[in-house]
Amino acid sequence: MVWVFLILNVGIYKPANSQNSNEVTSEHVTLLSEYTAKLYGTDDILVNGRKYLPEHYNAKGDPYFLSDKWADGSIVIDGKKYDELELLYDIDIEKAILKTTINDSTDVFLVLNNDVVESFYLGSHYFLNAAKHGLGNEFPGFVEQLYTGSFTVLTRHQKSFVSEYSKNTPNGFYASTKSTNYILNHGKLFKLSSKKSLFEYFTANKKEVKNFLRRNKIKYKRATFIQLNKLFEFCDEITSS
Repeated sequence: MVWVFLILNVGIYKPANSQNSNEVTSEHVTLLSEYTAKLYGTDDILVNGRKYLPEHYNAKGDPYFLSDKWADGSIVIDGKKYDELELLYDIDIEKAILKTTINDSTDVFLVLNNDVVESFYLGSHYFLNAAKHGLGNEFPGFVEQLYTGSFTVLTRHQKSFVSEYSKNTPNGFYASTKSTNYILNHGKLFKLSSKKSLFEYFTANKKEVKNFLRRNKIKYKRATFIQLNKLFEFCDEITSS
């Protein structure tokens, strides 16, 4: 069960399209705390949220990272990690979506406030709030931390709605996910959008990196999370030795 601390004109979205909204101000914090504790039950998480209403519900495709299926996840707020949650990541609006229940039976979906969430885990993937990690000028929302060692590799995932309508897509569609890798090293960010830029960054070890890609049959632009993690672990080893 989840204790949801709602601030300012926050509602609840139910799959059955019914909704229950409450308008509050900062003066009502104490009363609201008591109300939410009674409604949701006091438990292990305190978040800002609002009802989640997908903007293009009938579009072909979806706006989510990897899948539209709820994934096991965790959220970090004020340095505290909350586990055993059900999450989605809407990469169109770059916000995490939390699924919880009220009265032990009714599902509700909340879009979490980026001002509150420091980071979150979605399965084996770890996402950082860019603004809270000094990268707000580079990224507007969350970035995945793909690898960390003597340098950190971040991946920006993007997906957008395309307002082109046809017989096959009468309500528009979502484009495929675009993912771009960046290396963060000594406070500087370098974009590695292609194999060429990868070789340019590791120019002193270009031959070794080329051989690693060939030996492990890795196509950089289509590499999986595991392949990229192994690649950058290798790059870290050869540049640190």
